Amino acid sequence: MKQLDTVLSMIAVVAITTIGCRRTAVTEPPPTPSPTPTLVPNPVGPRTLGGHSDVVYDVVFSPDGTILASASGDHTVILWDAATGEQLHTLRSHSYSVNHTAFSPDGTMLASASFDNTVILWDAVTGEELYTFGGHSYGVNDMAFSPDGTMLASGRGNTVILWDTATGKPLDILVDILGGHSRWVNDVAFSPDGTMLASASGIHDHTVLMWNTVTGELLHTLQGPSIWVLDTVFSPDSTMLATGSYANAVILWEAATGSRLHFLVGHSDEVNDVAFSPDSTMLASGSLDTAVILWDVATGEQLHTLGDHSCRVNDVAFSPDGAVLASGSCDHTVILWDVATGEQLHILRGHSDEVKTMAFSPDGKILASASYDHTVMLWPVGE
Repeated sequence: MKQLDTVLSMIAVVAITTIGCRRTAVTEPPPTPSPTPTLVPNPVGPRTLGGHSDVVYDVVFSPDGTILASASGDHTVILWDAATGEQLHTLRSHSYSVNHTAFSPDGTMLASASFDNTVILWDAVTGEELYTFGGHSYGVNDMAFSPDGTMLASGRGNTVILWDTATGKPLDILVDILGGHSRWVNDVAFSPDGTMLASASGIHDHTVLMWNTVTGELLHTLQGPSIWVLDTVFSPDSTMLATGSYANAVILWEAATGSRLHFLVGHSDEVNDVAFSPDSTMLASGSLDTAVILWDVATGEQLHTLGDHSCRVNDVAFSPDGAVLASGSCDHTVILWDVATGEQLHILRGHSDEVKTMAFSPDGKILASASYDHTVMLWPVGE
């Protein structure tokens, strides 16, 4: 009996020691978690802006983020208070679909381009019509302000017209005077440093022309069988130009020389949209093949393939800090991605038709999405 008591005492000591060891292991500090993206979606749902009666083709924030402009197939542009969603002004002078709108860099003016062959310049605060630019013989596909706001470039037919925003008069008609495009111009873009203008007629004559904005001199002609351009964009540091095309590829060009840097192959269908990261180190491309690809622009290497959409990708946009990428699709959704890891952060569901385009507010706290369902949605994606 005494021996049995001794054995039981030993078992009790072992058990207590073991439990103590386990408790000590549990109370050790947990490992440090990985850093989370700068932008994390707010649990509050989106605000829906429903003032249009047709497709919303474009949406853009003013440089200070206080006003949102939306352009629609109902022939109007609506200015909204970005904080409250209140409708400030409805701009009604166009007689056909408005496909593009842009604020001047100082936020005082708004330009709208329409298939009624005109570009209209508006006072962004009062909604007053300042000038109507009517020099095109066809509907205007695209337009852009120069970085200093003194010029506006518009493209359609085989012409690119530079307008003086102070007088409403044309400064130069680049293609008609100098020769160049033989068919319709579908895209125009100023370099961020203001020294160059790119005009693309890639769908029609398969060329992208690069112009000196001071002299009007034609600097480079980017041409080739794969230049069926759907989108043209300069890098934020003005050193590169990217073109997305019908040829299922993206081409990176050196802006200074017009030489080809990289031919980016990875998509299996046409590339609808391209966007540089704010620091110019990465490029995102969205395609009809439903995928988004992130590229390293220095090496041309494919960093991530983001493939969770079930329909073509219409638009891609980086957050202002470059931490998050948004992609909008004809599957009615917007997906937010972690740029560093390529992981999906959130799927934003709310639209009842395809998402045409998107824009982040300058502070990165709101994402606006424009849809074929006639609405704009404001998603609170910042903390």
